[in-house]
Amino acid sequence: MDYILMTCRMGETVDRTLLKHLLRMFSALGIYSESFERQFLECTADFYAAEGTRFMQQTDVPDYLKHVEVCKGGLPLPCSRHAW
Repeated sequence: MDYILMTCRMGETVDRTLLKHLLRMFSALGIYSESFERQFLECTADFYAAEGTRFMQQTDVPDYLKHVEVCKGGLPLPCSRHAW
């Protein structure tokens, strides 16, 4: 699951059907919160903190602010059409 999400965050194609089925399975089993959600949120925070730091070091302020808008959902990302 982590690999699928990291692949998606990096803008690569992922099997959205598999991802949707995995998340539905976790929900149906009643283990979504304990087995996925907490770890997902921690990994997401770590990913975007590292991404923000990297991007700030490599670009100027206007480009960084555009990138922040994309990450906030203000602009479309390849993986922004989650079906879960």
